[in-house]
Amino acid sequence: MDACDSMEDIAAATKGQDQYMTCKTASRSALGSMNDMALFIGDYVNENNRINTDDIEKILNEIPQRPIGYQQPMMKFGELAMEL
Repeated sequence: MDACDSMEDIAAATKGQDQYMTCKTASRSALGSMNDMALFIGDYVNENNRINTDDIEKILNEIPQRPIGYQQPMMKFGELAMEL
């Protein structure tokens, strides 16, 4: 799914994903990064009035993350992949 324009599209895409389990985090830093990403996505949707998962994925991969030494996720992934 590249983009959706309505809450119905979102509901259809997330159908069956309404069950979850909560537990204490092992890393508050990772949790903080996840909260930052969630806030970014909310702002993106509000500003653009739509969800474009390709744009969101690209932008999130460019945001430096503290748990990986303030590197960009796509760059860190590339480094780790080269070690294989």
